[in-house]
Amino acid sequence: MPLRSNYLPPPTVLSEDVSFMNPVLTVAPYNPIPDMFFPAKYKSIIPKDPIYNEQGDFIIPGSREWFTYMHNLHINLPPPLTKAQKHEINRRMVTTKSLTELTDTFDWMIKNHIKKYQNTENIYEKSHYHSEMVNHASRFSDKIHKQFNIMKRSLAIPSGASEDTSDATVELEK
Repeated sequence: MPLRSNYLPPPTVLSEDVSFMNPVLTVAPYNPIPDMFFPAKYKSIIPKDPIYNEQGDFIIPGSREWFTYMHNLHINLPPPLTKAQKHEINRRMVTTKSLTELTDTFDWMIKNHIKKYQNTENIYEKSHYHSEMVNHASRFSDKIHKQFNIMKRSLAIPSGASEDTSDATVELEK
């Protein structure tokens, strides 16, 4: 072997250098549910994401700190909605959807009339489209009031019915 100052020996492959030959160390996937007994009341409120305390430290599922966190979370849950509250939320959602559809239709029709109005040069057609817009706006106001009254009647709690059921009735329904 000649003596050269820039001579490098041929590389040798060591098993430590090849990543596919070594076991890959990974962290087990996060499981928010501990592998132990815990009260059933916590089952539906366990967060899917990892839990951290105020200092930013990870809280291990099943640890004492985890149980304290879950207990505080359970205590601070809002009370369940009554039937009257559920009915009110449903009524508001239906009303909102219906009025939104009416408003979208109105918007589309007015934009259509405006486009026709702007694209015509004939004064009689312009007058016609203008009167159509005015009539449509006045009819829309009536439609809104009629629709609102229909929804009020159809979604109202029947007269004579209590707004909510008693605890005894709830037990009987189960």
